[in-house]
Amino acid sequence: MKRVGLLFIILAICLTVAYGTVLGVNYEAQPASAEESTPVVSQHIAEIIFCNFNHSNGRVERKLQVYLNFDKLLDGLVGGDRAVKELEYNQCLDTLLEYYQAKGFTAERKDNFIDVTIATYEDITELYIANGFTGYDENEPSEIEWGFLFNYYPSTSKTVFADINGTIIDRARGELIDGAKIDAKDISFIYNYGTKYNTQTVSSNADKVYYASDLEIYVHEFVMNDTTRTTREITLKQRAQNTVTWYLMVIVPSLVLAGVAMLIASKRKG
Repeated sequence: MKRVGLLFIILAICLTVAYGTVLGVNYEAQPASAEESTPVVSQHIAEIIFCNFNHSNGRVERKLQVYLNFDKLLDGLVGGDRAVKELEYNQCLDTLLEYYQAKGFTAERKDNFIDVTIATYEDITELYIANGFTGYDENEPSEIEWGFLFNYYPSTSKTVFADINGTIIDRARGELIDGAKIDAKDISFIYNYGTKYNTQTVSSNADKVYYASDLEIYVHEFVMNDTTRTTREITLKQRAQNTVTWYLMVIVPSLVLAGVAMLIASKRKG
C-alpha cells in the first residue's frame, strides 16, 4: 500500500510538471509561421527603405533600398515625354547604384529597385562588438509593464530617418529630387524591422505587419513622409513570461495533488 501511495504521489507530480511545461511552452515566444501572407504591391510613387532584419538563424542584416514605381510615375505620359522621363528615372537608379558600389557596399539593381547591403552580422553579439558595446555599459532601465502571466518590455525611439544630413540616405533623397525630379512630398520613407517572432511575442505601433515568406520573418513596416520622418517614433514591445506566476502554477498544483495523495494513502492505512 505504501508503494502504491508513493507511486501515486510521484505520478501526480510528474503529470503536473508536464502539464505546466506544456502550458508554458504554448505561451513562449512563437517563431514565424509560413501561414501568414506577404504584403501587397507598393502604391507609393517613390520609396527609401531602411531594413533592420533579425533572422531566425541569429544573423542580423542592415539594408538600404530605393524603389521607383514606374507605373505611377509614367502614368498618363506617351511618346517622347514618356521616353524622356523613363530615361531620367533609370539614370537616377543607375547613378545611385554606382555611388553605393563605389562606397564599397554590396549593391544591385533589379528593374526599378536598388538593394544595398550596409552591414551583416553573424549574431547579435557581433553586432554589439561592432558598435562598441562592452557589456559593462550603463543604459537607462526600460519601463517594464508587469502582468500576471506575462511582462512586456517596450522600447521607443526615432528611426534612422530622423537626421539624415550628409548620410547615404540623404544621397538617395537628393538624387530622387534632383535627378529624377520627384517632389519631396512624394517620397515615402519606410523603416522595416524584421523578427522571427510573431505579433503575440513582439508587437509594435507599425503601420503594417506582414510575414515575408522568402525571409521567414515578420516585418513591422513604419511609413513616413519627408516631414514626419524627423519626428516619428516607433515602439516595439516584447512579451516575456512572468516566471514567478508560471512556477507557482506548476508548484502549487503539485503540492495540492501530493497532499491529496498522502491523505488518501493515510486513510487506506487506517
